[in-house]
Amino acid sequence: MSEAPPKQVAIAMEKLGQAERIIADIQIDADCLLEALFISAGQPHQGNIKPIQVFVREHECMEQHFQDLQSLVLMK
Repeated sequence: MSEAPPKQVAIAMEKLGQAERIIADIQIDADCLLEALFISAGQPHQGNIKPIQVFVREHECMEQHFQDLQSLVLMK
């Protein structure tokens, strides 16, 4: 079995590091999203829009992170 050239290994390691950071961001966003759902489920509807705003913001962030991850995977 032949070894990969050092440049290819370095590029692959950089991509793995980037993917790791994006996945960590997705996990943080998911935690915030679940927290917003938990808070909104425990509160009577008194016109408190904040949990909904948090939910929408975190959902948008997660979508962006998934797009970033997909772009990273498709990059050659």
